[in-house]
Amino acid sequence: MKHLSAKDLQKAYRATFGSEKGQAVLEDMRRVAGMGRPSYVPGDAMETVYRDGKKSLVYMIEQHLNGGEMENQKEAPQEEEQTEWLSPM
Repeated sequence: MKHLSAKDLQKAYRATFGSEKGQAVLEDMRRVAGMGRPSYVPGDAMETVYRDGKKSLVYMIEQHLNGGEMENQKEAPQEEEQTEWLSPM
């Protein structure tokens, strides 16, 4: 199979999931993956990771559909904020 450029791959995702039937399939994938529900299972790291893994494929598809931007993507905290808790008191 021929490898597509990033731009052509994005077009392929949009052609596949942009139709009414494609949207129905994506909605079913969201349901099966548990989108909108917490992944965390107290005391069960393996189940938590499993649930996150199911969601990651849907996130990837949505990223392609949104031109590389994740839906509801938050900005990463600034480096100061990330390391603030490490600084001595």
